[in-house]
Amino acid sequence: MEKSPKKVWTKKGTGLMLAKRFQVSPRWVSNVLNGKGDSDTARNIRAVAVKEYGGVAIYE
Repeated sequence: MEKSPKKVWTKKGTGLMLAKRFQVSPRWVSNVLNGKGDSDTARNIRAVAVKEYGGVAIYE
């Protein structure tokens, strides 16, 4: 099983695209990318940010 990143650094504007894709608020995506929240959706958002949007995973 692959370890899930705690935080993800992304380019400006990626959070809005992720919010639309997952039908959640941009604020919630921001919180998720900054390591707050550990639901299935939060893990999926971080994974997609890294794999499809060029985000940088930060493991703490």
